[in-house]
Amino acid sequence: MNFGHSANNTNRDLGMLHCLLSETSYRINSTLSINKYTSDNSCLRSINRGGFSLKKVSRVLLQKSQEAFLLALEIYNKPTITYRIEGFSFFIINAWELLLKARLIETSGNEKVIYYKKSRGQERRSLSIEDCLKRVFPEDNPVKKNLDSITKIRNAATHFLVEELEVIYTGLFQSAVLNYVTYLAQWFSLSITDRCSPAMLSLFTDVILIPRE
Repeated sequence: MNFGHSANNTNRDLGMLHCLLSETSYRINSTLSINKYTSDNSCLRSINRGGFSLKKVSRVLLQKSQEAFLLALEIYNKPTITYRIEGFSFFIINAWELLLKARLIETSGNEKVIYYKKSRGQERRSLSIEDCLKRVFPEDNPVKKNLDSITKIRNAATHFLVEELEVIYTGLFQSAVLNYVTYLAQWFSLSITDRCSPAMLSLFTDVILIPRE
């Protein structure tokens, strides 16, 4: 994995993606929350000239996080899969949870930060996505609100059926994808498009198109 990836590639990739998304307008009641990439990497514990020096567990978390992210995209962009809303919500939340845990470890310098305190005889449990979000983002942060909504969909899918309202979910899901790309680059100088094409980041769905004036 290349932890010394520059911001230029990420800015280029996001620019290409915005061009793809602006081709049509969607009837979706959801606002994309895309934070501009900044080069502030002071939060990381240590930086080498060749790139970031991360703890081993953080590297594993980031590797698995990106794999979960790519699985989410692959599932959603296959229209023949009828379980894609549920499948996407499972994997995108897993990808974000692992990313957030890597973030917590690197900002604290302590691998134990991702675990709950336990009593003697109890098994050690890692933080839930909800608690990871609370420790990384303010309560009113739009990224947190977006992921809280998708977490509810995932939880509902775990125990019951999710109503197939794809037009409503697409904007919510697309926002989570773009935010993931942004924070992966901002926090760890990694570009997901080293592993997939920018076109893959645009979620495909059957929606009502609004003619452009």
